[in-house]
Amino acid sequence: MSPIAKGLRFLQVFEQPAVTTYADAAGILGVSRQRVYQLVSLVGKLPSEVKRVLLATEDPTIQGYFTERRLRPLTRLGSDEEKVAVFAALLGQADARRPTGTVRP
Repeated sequence: MSPIAKGLRFLQVFEQPAVTTYADAAGILGVSRQRVYQLVSLVGKLPSEVKRVLLATEDPTIQGYFTERRLRPLTRLGSDEEKVAVFAALLGQADARRPTGTVRP
């Protein structure tokens, strides 16, 4: 599961009335409260354009390339425009890793 999909799943837990803290969510999800914070923060700090592309892709090269570790630096950039521009450059790098003779789905 992609870090974006996982973070969105973690966010859904907060829709339950009994869940008001990261610790509450962590107890339900079976992970640490730090892990809940990390993924919720990642999802919250990425522009919707980036999340939309990553959730929509079925391309295994793209899915494997955009790990949480690769996405985290994007969250530290200033504007959403800058984040989208860097993401676009990373998409190009991911395409360059594609095995010879294959095309993006």
